[in-house]
Amino acid sequence: MNTYWANRYTESGDSGALVIHHQNKMPLGIHIAVLYETKSVFIPLDQILTALDLNVECVIGKDEIMD
Repeated sequence: MNTYWANRYTESGDSGALVIHHQNKMPLGIHIAVLYETKSVFIPLDQILTALDLNVECVIGKDEIMD
């Protein structure tokens, strides 16, 4: 999976790329191309985890997936 800085302009071919914050390197979401247009969308990571019915809790800088 490709990773891109959060302030980077996404381009064709970037679909599926993990977008990370440019300063703290934390994952922010996924870039998805829209097939019927020349546009793309950004899906925040919290929405992805909610759709998968997962909760993430950050404890002293360590990410843990909680059921």
